[in-house]
Amino acid sequence: RTIHGLIYNALKLFMEMNQKLFDDCTQQYKAERQKEKEKLKERDDAWTKIASRAKGNPQVTPSHVPF
Repeated sequence: RTIHGLIYNALKLFMEMNQKLFDDCTQQYKAERQKEKEKLKERDDAWTKIASRAKGNPQVTPSHVPF
């Protein structure tokens, strides 16, 4: 609880010092998080595609496909 209060006070101080800079940093942070989410989704989609192809391969027995 104390740490949350300190963090809140620090954020409030930063906002009051330079609102535009704070807003720019916030937008940049959100954009980076969105890129990370998109990368993770692309990676998951790629693994799903690989698993699907592996399951459809007649040379591979189901016990060799870890998905």
